[in-house]
Amino acid sequence: MEVIDKIYGNIKVSPLKEELLKTDVLQRLNFIHQSGAIFLINPQAHHKRLEHSIGVMYLIQLLGGSELEQVAGLLHDLSHTAFSHVGDYVMEDDTESYHERLFETVLTQSDIPQILKKHGYQVEDLLDTKFDILEQPLPYLCADRIDYTLRDAHQYGMIKRQEAIHFIKHLQVRDNKIIVIGDEQALWINSLSKKVNEEIYNYPLYVYTN
Repeated sequence: MEVIDKIYGNIKVSPLKEELLKTDVLQRLNFIHQSGAIFLINPQAHHKRLEHSIGVMYLIQLLGGSELEQVAGLLHDLSHTAFSHVGDYVMEDDTESYHERLFETVLTQSDIPQILKKHGYQVEDLLDTKFDILEQPLPYLCADRIDYTLRDAHQYGMIKRQEAIHFIKHLQVRDNKIIVIGDEQALWINSLSKKVNEEIYNYPLYVYTN
């Protein structure tokens, strides 16, 4: 099976990931806006959580992560509430991690444990393993942070698809950390991250909208 991503193009999907993509609990993310309620005032912001999840899965695959870590990337946003982080505001969670507290419950009450078992994995493998390519604390790079930065920047017209593809060609994993090869691309992602934070995540009108 192949899925088409608006940034990375055609992505080959293994039988396990194909089965996971067909579950209701994962397809639900195709109805949750990545940028929360911003699409109500900016039609450009119509990309969905499922697109991001597939992108994270792909980056982990590209960087040599195991199939289990790729699955973890595909499922990492499984428990996001409607309108994404707007749910955190509703639940008065200043850390924006309300959905993370729901993750284990949503995961274990879905069809996913049975699918994992069919392919030789246990749900505990996802819950008890630290995935270094998928998640890292700031200021380190991780597949999650890289994808949402590139995807949001592309969606809001800040970068072209070719720029994102060029950048990911300069990524490697050393000592369980993602690094950027070359000063030019390191400065590029640093500048882009700052721009995305200022002009999207902390832009007053968008903050007010959410």
